[in-house]
Amino acid sequence: DEYFEGAFGKDGAKVRAYLEGLTPLLSPSNFRVGGKGGAEEAGLGNMSPNKRSWRNNPIVAKNAAKVPEHLDSFLPVIEENIKAEPNAARRQSWIYLRYHTEICRYHAEILRLGALGNIEDARAKFSELRDYLSEHELEYMKPFALFYISFRYKISGRYKNVYEVSKGA
Repeated sequence: DEYFEGAFGKDGAKVRAYLEGLTPLLSPSNFRVGGKGGAEEAGLGNMSPNKRSWRNNPIVAKNAAKVPEHLDSFLPVIEENIKAEPNAARRQSWIYLRYHTEICRYHAEILRLGALGNIEDARAKFSELRDYLSEHELEYMKPFALFYISFRYKISGRYKNVYEVSKGA
């Protein structure tokens, strides 16, 4: 709680609750068969990076479909704090959280589409995410690295270079 209060001020506890509500919807463990076997549970030495259980998975689709409503319910709190926070560092945390919200929105739709078996649509949505990140990169460059997100995005069941993914490889 000290971290959230320090980073976000008076509404820090709300941020924590918001993120805790988002985590079960987007947690990597939710995209594995049985919700187990992820780095969170097994440790880095035991994870299975090539597992594809998020594809054609109605549970993942259902969870991902809940994300936009969760994000939208918290946007007024974010916007109000961007306008009203007198501390510049805390205000910047709120601005970064707004970017995080939009990135999560794209991420959820990519996962939802893939979970429904619409891989080409997921690839197209990934291209939209890449464009969004590129368009705003100078505004959030330090906390969110476009290169890292683009290069390591897991869209086709294994880590691929973003240019291979966007070409449909």
